Amino acid sequence: MNAVNLWGFYAIGGHVRKLALLNSKTPLAECHAILFEAEGALNFLLYNEQMIPLEDCRVAGNDLWMHITQQVNRAKSEPESELGEQALNALQESLKSFDIILRNSLGSAPAYYVVPKGILSTAKLVNSAEEMLSQNVLKRLSQIAISDIQAAGRCLAFNLPTSVGFHIIRALEAVVVDYIVRSTGARPPKRDLGAYIATLKNENANDDVIFVIDQIRRLHRNPLMHPEDVLNSDEAIDLFLLCRSAINATIADMESKHLFDVSASSAIPEAGGGN
Repeated sequence: MNAVNLWGFYAIGGHVRKLALLNSKTPLAECHAILFEAEGALNFLLYNEQMIPLEDCRVAGNDLWMHITQQVNRAKSEPESELGEQALNALQESLKSFDIILRNSLGSAPAYYVVPKGILSTAKLVNSAEEMLSQNVLKRLSQIAISDIQAAGRCLAFNLPTSVGFHIIRALEAVVVDYIVRSTGARPPKRDLGAYIATLKNENANDDVIFVIDQIRRLHRNPLMHPEDVLNSDEAIDLFLLCRSAINATIADMESKHLFDVSASSAIPEAGGGN
């Protein structure tokens, strides 16, 4: 997935269309700025990696670019000469052909607008969902947990609500496993959130932490394992933010017990560091 720089479309409208203002009597010295800006804008639109690939426009675009470049070079070598009828006709005809093809290509281009999810920033969800957590919490998380938070953010932005639940609960489970490893010195023998909660109870984890994790397990995690159960967008947002609170509370409880002073070498890969 690549971000699109929409300036290219503005540039085409603002610079390339100015070619239509030229006439055959215009001195090349006066044409130069218009021609030079149109040349750059067209090149940006057709070949810049930040733009939507417009393969269908390449032939007509290259033809227009060639005619523009010819006149740019003329303007450098014979600035006092007029543009001339032949050069003007070539520019106008190639611009007209490019206009038609560009209009048709943009009408079917794979361009979409991502609808905002509540007050959550679309850009943050797509690029850095982990920033919903403080730097103090982030430094405690494994890369696995962070990757799942990032995936959950992208799924939320792109309206894949059930996938949001899958990834954000995985992130929470990664934090819980880290808690257990640091507290017991060993990985839990059974990979099951219910078993993790039983271990947290045995390790005297905070009652509120246990309560919220168990609530997530009962109301969200277990149902999501059944294909007939899905989340809608509002439910996905609620679960996303609920797991954020659960992760914050779990990390806070681990800090209160000084568990980050304990090595987590047997925990999940790249576990969060100590103080």
